[in-house]
Amino acid sequence: MQLEQTVVADSGEDLGDGLYAILGNDSDEQDFMFYYDTHGVLRGEIPVLYYRSHRLLFDDDGLMWFSASTHHMAAMNRLGKLEKIYDPGSDYILHHDYAMDANGDIVLLATEMGRDDNAVQDQVIKLSTSTGSVTRLADFGELFAGYKASTTHAGTDVPYSPYVSSAQELDNGQILIDSGMKGLFGQYNEYGDLLAQFKMTLNSAYIYRVYKYNFSGFYFD
Repeated sequence: MQLEQTVVADSGEDLGDGLYAILGNDSDEQDFMFYYDTHGVLRGEIPVLYYRSHRLLFDDDGLMWFSASTHHMAAMNRLGKLEKIYDPGSDYILHHDYAMDANGDIVLLATEMGRDDNAVQDQVIKLSTSTGSVTRLADFGELFAGYKASTTHAGTDVPYSPYVSSAQELDNGQILIDSGMKGLFGQYNEYGDLLAQFKMTLNSAYIYRVYKYNFSGFYFD
């Protein structure tokens, strides 16, 4: 998977430490999560079963959690061994995002299968990282029933992308933005000036998300 650095800022601003994690470049072949450094050099490939990873989560036990399909959450140690693989069961599939709560469990956005109304991505579930058990926390369709009834599914920064994009505020105050349909991601300073931009070779239609992680305590000290 090729990455070309198309813009290098003249200001000499430091892009900071860490690696860009490319989360999702949909294809009909093996899917991967890719790591690139700030020079555009490929530093790692993490295979996933299918679909995509949405973000990386780091727990207090030194494990990195990520989605490996619509049905699997995996925990990897710093040597690359998968310590845990959990399937939330046939009632739900994972959709788009998740976060770690104060107890170290994972809260996920999900779709409940077999619904008569065909609603998607409106359930919040919790995955126990110690047992793999799943509990439902919220049904947004019920919580916002009036709003749901008033909306439709009709569709409609920075290089324009209508969907599958991301934005992240970095620790140094800079902003990382992925324009998914363009295959571009760039790092901007606090004033909105473009510092560096990278273009990826797309497998089919888009890259899903790009986030930057320092991997402190995991890959790096």
